[in-house]
Amino acid sequence: MSGGILYYNGDLNDKSIVPSTKIFRNYGNASIGAHITRHLNVQLNYYHGSVEGIDSLTKESDNKKRNLSFESRIDEISMLFSLSLFSNRTKRLAIPYVFAGGGIFFFNPKARYYGSNPDYYGQLIALQPLGTEGQYLTEGEHPEPYKLYQAVIPIGIGTYFRINQKWRIKVEFAEHFTFTDYLDDASGKYPDMDALAQTPKGELAVYFSDRRKTKSPPNPKGYNRSNATRNDNYIHVGIGIVYNPQRQNPTRYRGPGAFKKMFSGRKGWWGNAGNGL
Repeated sequence: MSGGILYYNGDLNDKSIVPSTKIFRNYGNASIGAHITRHLNVQLNYYHGSVEGIDSLTKESDNKKRNLSFESRIDEISMLFSLSLFSNRTKRLAIPYVFAGGGIFFFNPKARYYGSNPDYYGQLIALQPLGTEGQYLTEGEHPEPYKLYQAVIPIGIGTYFRINQKWRIKVEFAEHFTFTDYLDDASGKYPDMDALAQTPKGELAVYFSDRRKTKSPPNPKGYNRSNATRNDNYIHVGIGIVYNPQRQNPTRYRGPGAFKKMFSGRKGWWGNAGNGL
């Protein structure tokens, strides 16, 4: 089990080199795994957390004028393979590793309404059903409504710190590459606001589609709303604890000389689990 910081990387902070700590959110992770070899592990993971993006936090003037924001819950199920630099039986205190895998994640971008309608004021509104980029318009060329589940590829690095033969602490960093540009509900161009207003949820759709502080032009149809050339992703930095119910019986780290013994032809090496890394 582990936990830590989860943060978003996408259109609402695409010009920020270092993300604002104000968009850092918490996550929790539970996993179960098994050793395939002394260096290779496989794990089934579940991540639960949330992400947030706010144009007002950026120093980029164009993004400030756009004035978009969102927050979304993240639930991810993924299968990961991790490769350790040293054997899981080594007596070394630290064991660095890399990992990668694939899975599926669920999200649902929302934003708070601060418009003139008191019936919605202060409420957290789901954005996907509104079609803020014209997804539900029947005339003209518009994107299809995006699904609230997508594939994801987590890739990261970490280090185990050995406590004893059954317990370890792990520290890791990973980027979760998604196959959607709608994690933040922003991807393409502004739709026709007059047509958008005629949809079933037109009042809310117009408000959340065009939140520019300066309405110039008054109908931004066809103008870029965000960068559609790059998908959104999210990143986690965390610390956790690992329990292995099977006693590892660690061996002394033997260094490069162990490889000489592996190929020395000494009788009985192959069946001797104590040699090698």
